[in-house]
Amino acid sequence: MELLGHVATKGASAASSAAAGVAAAVGGVRDRTNSALTRAANAYEAHSYEELRTYLADFFTDRVDLKSLRDAGYGRHGSLLAGAKVEALERLVSLSGPIRARVMLALREAIKDASLSDPDMWECARWRLESVIDLFWDDLTVYVENVVGDAKEQMLKKGADHAALKELGRSPGCLSPSWFRAKLLYHYLPFDSSVFGQIKDPAFWLLTAISITPMFGIRVVFFALVLMCVVAGTPPDEYQTVTFILTFKGAQFLSSGVFMACLAAFEYYMCVKPGGTHTCDTEGPGVSQDLATSSVDFVGSCVLVWLAFLLLPCTRSFAGAREITESDRKESDHDERRCCLYDRSRGGRLTGLLGYDLFSFLLSCLLIYSLTVVDVSKEETVRLEQVAMNKDLLVSDLQNWQFRSRFFFGRILYGLLSFPFLVFQLPVLNGILTHTNPTGYNPQGLCVPYLLRPMEERKGQ
Repeated sequence: MELLGHVATKGASAASSAAAGVAAAVGGVRDRTNSALTRAANAYEAHSYEELRTYLADFFTDRVDLKSLRDAGYGRHGSLLAGAKVEALERLVSLSGPIRARVMLALREAIKDASLSDPDMWECARWRLESVIDLFWDDLTVYVENVVGDAKEQMLKKGADHAALKELGRSPGCLSPSWFRAKLLYHYLPFDSSVFGQIKDPAFWLLTAISITPMFGIRVVFFALVLMCVVAGTPPDEYQTVTFILTFKGAQFLSSGVFMACLAAFEYYMCVKPGGTHTCDTEGPGVSQDLATSSVDFVGSCVLVWLAFLLLPCTRSFAGAREITESDRKESDHDERRCCLYDRSRGGRLTGLLGYDLFSFLLSCLLIYSLTVVDVSKEETVRLEQVAMNKDLLVSDLQNWQFRSRFFFGRILYGLLSFPFLVFQLPVLNGILTHTNPTGYNPQGLCVPYLLRPMEERKGQ
């Protein structure tokens, strides 16, 4: 709070000085305009109309500082106006840096004061909450600075333009493995299209439908192919590797979680018949699904994200707004030849989420195991402890339809527990969690900074 008081005092002093300067300037302008009007009145009385015109022009000039307006760029055309606009924007962004930092600091302290104002709060809870606010605010500040920097580079056009990024790289041979890789990545992870642009692409809809199909292990096989294509970048991009993890788990929540839960409710409703009979052994939830392909989907959903996570320290960030020059290409080639690309800081705070995912997987396995032990104990009329330690009884139950149903519900639980990954797929939360800059793939399959294609000029403008 002392810092806030100091900032407030400095701000008040600066405001007072500015107000005094403005008042002095206004007073000077008023004196000059009054003098011009007096001279104009005298010229009118003397019938000196040429002098009258001059004095009236001076009156307007004194009221409006035309020189300052011209210096700012008003009245310029063509390249002169463009240069003035660039200079004005650059100064605006540069001057806003200290103000932005003070505002963010003041907001953080205000939120902390409001959150920690309870006198009965436990000290351990107070310390933990304060550290969480500081941690989150640090991430938010980094994200804001990245956004402002990107906006500045876009406004000033200092970054690589869309045409250069789109043409960067060598076109792969038609129908070659590199060609299929480039097509897949550009349609599924383009560098120049938002979600609104992707919706217009039929190939994106096809790939999305495949990515949320939980049957026969299709979803896991598809994302395994995507991961191989991302890794084929040698080295893979940090943002794309993180996005792969979040997208894969988000698709698991929608397909194995929400969709399969609705399917289980429908199949259970249909297999229960009037009069206390049922056909759940043939039409029940998960009974018709193959156990081998279901295992691929269940186990692969955990193994695949951990493979991607283990690759994170070896990734690089291809995001940036550097000029595409020969020196940049040489520097990039030099970095790729180095063997010391290992960096533990890659991925930000994704470690906690991956630990949560492993816990969710083990919890789902525990659910399947517990339900199996209970059901086998009832069927064989033996104690739970004996069933839990009897390997033969548990293995023999794998052939029963009840086990396929239990396995189905275990997959549903694991899918529903993947919800936090879907939340962190949101753009702002993604950047805060991982500190990665967005990238995408161009038509040649090269990972480049994310940059929307320029808008077409409307007719009549």
